[in-house]
Amino acid sequence: VYASFLAYLSDNYVDVAQTLRPHASVMVNEWNPVSIDQCPSANMACARLPKLRLVSTISTAAGSNALSICDEVTNVGNEPGELQLMYHTNLGPPLLEQGSRLIAAAREVAPYDSHSAKAIENWTTFGAPSTGFVQQCYFIEPIADESGAVTVMLCNQAEDKGFGISFNNRELPCFTLWKNMQGEADGYVTGQDPGTSFPILKSFERNQGRVISLPPGESYRTSL
Repeated sequence: VYASFLAYLSDNYVDVAQTLRPHASVMVNEWNPVSIDQCPSANMACARLPKLRLVSTISTAAGSNALSICDEVTNVGNEPGELQLMYHTNLGPPLLEQGSRLIAAAREVAPYDSHSAKAIENWTTFGAPSTGFVQQCYFIEPIADESGAVTVMLCNQAEDKGFGISFNNRELPCFTLWKNMQGEADGYVTGQDPGTSFPILKSFERNQGRVISLPPGESYRTSL
């Protein structure tokens, strides 16, 4: 599952101790649907909100097991607009199972809360479905090569199946790992999410310099 979140990634939170969910406040007043050889786009405009236009190009080739996503967000308003992007990718069975692991090179890993901190030594590994599991979440600064390229991959226990995400940390410097190892009927899933920031209080992210201020007429581009 792929999603771009615009403008207000975290303003839905009243308190940082609330249950973590990637949320967005987006007012979409125009949507051009997907069709062959066309780019889907959405315009977001509302009083007191940034006026942002997203043009998303998703492409693949016949017989390929990969696809590419190229997004361009443009500020079509007359004032600077704040922007946050996160690509929320939920993965479950058969990739996700007991013994699955995340392959990722990390410079720094920070737990979302004290509960997640208790399991930080095993942040790259996944357990079997467990009724009543309390979600865990980790904020990661990935290591990139000289060009900024990053690749992370979820592989199954046998390491014969995998799902990789490649992105550039100059565009998407943050990576969020969400573990929700509940029973399968309740949502046995992991979220692996490149982004411009982390899904916590926007005021905190702004103070850390992770909220983009997009001048009028300027665009921000990402590719995965």
